Amino acid sequence: DPRWGTRYREVEQQGIDTFFVLDVSRSMLARDVRPNRLEQAKTAIADVLDVMGSDRAGLITVAGDATLTVPLTLDYGSLRLSLDDVSHRSVNRGGTMIGDGIRLAQKSFTDDIQEYKSIIVLTDGEDMGSFPTEAAADAAASGINVYTVGIGDPITGARIPTTRYGQPAFIEYEGKEVWSVMNPEELTTIANAGGGAFVPA
Repeated sequence: DPRWGTRYREVEQQGIDTFFVLDVSRSMLARDVRPNRLEQAKTAIADVLDVMGSDRAGLITVAGDATLTVPLTLDYGSLRLSLDDVSHRSVNRGGTMIGDGIRLAQKSFTDDIQEYKSIIVLTDGEDMGSFPTEAAADAAASGINVYTVGIGDPITGARIPTTRYGQPAFIEYEGKEVWSVMNPEELTTIANAGGGAFVPA
């Protein structure tokens, strides 16, 4: 029969809070994957969002420093919009400080529960002395698993595009073109310290 009124029922839900730490340094513009490493990493994040259920996700962009781009949210639509806007200009300083990104992610979780948290780092693995292995170990000690996703070719790599006098060119150092390769050894070490796994994309 028809019923009127309101009845409340408590429903227990369990999800995983995940921060994506996305490397937006210039080396991520290398084209050993198409169209380039950065766009491939953004596509990978979007694919994960497609299969996330009631899990909260956030985004941190990292180059010479780390920026909280999207705090933890269930609004995947706004996260996708922010992801679309991400470029190598999203962070003020050049370089690659993966450890800073992991530390900022660890700090940006919004509750004290020491379970159901993960950090996924998408990068080519070229770090500039930010101690990412130590950062991952510290995160693991607080109950956060750190996974690394390697973007790029670990053998031949690719040159890093730029512009010179308005014309397409490649970054040079001491008169020679710089070739960037994905660093699976570094990323494996970080993931092992973080209690996660390394995935070569």
